Amino acid sequence: MLEKLAKYNINFIVAGISSLVIISMSAYMILNLNTAIMKVLIFIEFFCSFYFVTVFFYKVQKYSRIELFFYLITFLIPFMMSILGIFYALNFFSLNRVFLKENIISSFLTRGYHFLFIFYITHIIYFFYLFVLENKKTFYSSISSHFIIIISTVMAFIMIIIYAVLNWVFDNNIIKSYDNKKNEIIYEAETTFYGEYNTENFEYESFSKALDIAMLYYDNELKYQSEEWDDFEKKHLLFETAIIQGGGFFIMVSGREFIYTFYMFILIYLIVNSIILASAIIFFKIFLEKKFNGYIDIIIKGFEEDNYIYAINTDDMDETEIKILSELYNKKLLTYKYRD
Repeated sequence: MLEKLAKYNINFIVAGISSLVIISMSAYMILNLNTAIMKVLIFIEFFCSFYFVTVFFYKVQKYSRIELFFYLITFLIPFMMSILGIFYALNFFSLNRVFLKENIISSFLTRGYHFLFIFYITHIIYFFYLFVLENKKTFYSSISSHFIIIISTVMAFIMIIIYAVLNWVFDNNIIKSYDNKKNEIIYEAETTFYGEYNTENFEYESFSKALDIAMLYYDNELKYQSEEWDDFEKKHLLFETAIIQGGGFFIMVSGREFIYTFYMFILIYLIVNSIILASAIIFFKIFLEKKFNGYIDIIIKGFEEDNYIYAINTDDMDETEIKILSELYNKKLLTYKYRD
C-alpha cells in the first residue's frame, strides 16, 4: 500500500496541484490582480516542475523512445519555463532594466513567454493520463491513456486553427494585434517628434499620456515615466507588458490587451478538452471494461492459477484478436476438463 502511494499517488497529487496552478495562472492573465498572486503561483509551479524533472532523470533509462519524447515535452520544457518564472518573481527581470532595450531579449521576455506558456498545459494532460493509468496491467488503462494524449493534441490543433481564423475574420479588431499597435505608436511618436523644431520643448508627458505609455526612452535616455509607475509595477510583471521599439524610441505599455484573448482561448481549450477527456474516460471505462476486460481477466486468472473454471461466450464477439484468444482459451479449458 505504501509502495503504491509512493509510486503513484504522489505523482497524481503533484500533477493535480500543478494543473490547478496553471489554470489559476491563466485566469490571472485575464484579471486585473496584484502581481504578488502570480509570484506565489510561479513558486508553486517551480516546485511541481522540479519534482517532475527529478523523477524524469531518475527513470530516464527506463523510458521507451515514445515515452522519452512525451516526458521531455511534459517535464523538461515546463521546468525551464519555471526557472524563467522564478527570475520574473524575484524581479531579476524588472520593468525598467536598461538591457531590455535589446530587441531580441525584450521580445523573448515579453511576447515569447506566452507562446512558451502553452507547454505548461502538458501538465494538465499528464494529470488526466495518470487518472486513467490506475493499473498498467489493465487493457482499459493502456488504451485510454494513449487516447488522452491523442485527443488533447487534436483539440490543441483545432483551437489554434479557430484562433487563427477568428484573428483573420475580424481583422485584428477583437483579437488585438501587437504589430498594429506598434506601428501606430511608432508612427505617432516619429511624426509628433519630428514635427517639433525645438526638441527641448517636446511634450513627452502629454504625448505619453495620450497613448497610455508607461515609460518612454529616446536615444537611450529616459524621457518619461508614468506617475502611476508603482501601481503599474504592482499589476504588471515583465511578460504582461509590451515593449515597442523603432525610430530611436523604446516605449513600454501594458500588454494585457494583446494577451487577454490569448489566455481566454487557453482557458476555453482547457475547459472543452477537460469535458471531452472526462467523457472519453467514462466511455472507455464502460465500453472497454464491459466488452474486453471481463474476458481478459478470466484468461489471465486461468493461466496464472492453472485453474480453468469459466468458459468465455464468444458468440456475440467481433472478429478480433480478442475473440481468437478467447477461443484458444476455451479449447485449453476443454482440454483440462477432459483431463480431470
